[in-house]
Amino acid sequence: MMVNDFNAIIYAAGNSSRFNNILKHKCLLKINSKELIVHQIEWILKFNPKNLVIVLGDTHKEIKSVLESTFGKNKMTFVYNFESKKGNMLSLWSAKDFCNNNCLLTTSDLIVDKLNVENFMQDNQQNKVLIDTKSKEIFSDYDPVKISSNGKLITKFHKNLDRLDNVNGISIGVYFFSKLFMSKIISKINQNLTNNLDDISLYKVFNQCINNEKIVIHKMINNLWADIDDIDDYNNFINYKLPSFSK
Repeated sequence: MMVNDFNAIIYAAGNSSRFNNILKHKCLLKINSKELIVHQIEWILKFNPKNLVIVLGDTHKEIKSVLESTFGKNKMTFVYNFESKKGNMLSLWSAKDFCNNNCLLTTSDLIVDKLNVENFMQDNQQNKVLIDTKSKEIFSDYDPVKISSNGKLITKFHKNLDRLDNVNGISIGVYFFSKLFMSKIISKINQNLTNNLDDISLYKVFNQCINNEKIVIHKMINNLWADIDDIDDYNNFINYKLPSFSK
């Protein structure tokens, strides 16, 4: 599989409610003078995706403006999730027209050291998830999506705190799935919607599709990353992790 034979989809449709109206969207927080989402797009573009798709909410004109002024109007496609207060399954559904290929899926509020994403993208596994096995202090936090495995393969994605004995790592929010597995995911989302199940998180859809699939754990080289959910996450990253980031 060629590393450039993929579409990249970034979901940025959330409402940043934990920031209490401090800013319009957390992906516009700046680190080293660049917005979070700009950092994400820069490393993705190095791998030449066929299509780069940004999923926005219907009120996110500022994100679109920032990205077009930074990268130009022809570098990416914008699609819209008009029900962004529901689970992020709908964000991927909004980009379903671009899911007929291998896909890199990630979020707009993630910052991750480039050594980890470069190593991840160079791995030729068809279905893989970037996993932090080092930051065991956050295994007991509710927010991160935890993974259980049988060694190299993921058996479940979850947030359940009653399964901590079976937590093998944290999914930081970088996924690469084959065209075949993407078709399975989109089919399952369609089935959920047909059954009026439209408020579902995407990791739960992955669980619905994981049977008979080999989803490989790709371990991070270091634990230099942050999912910026609130201002404390941002400040902790700036103070404790940013100084060690790769240039």
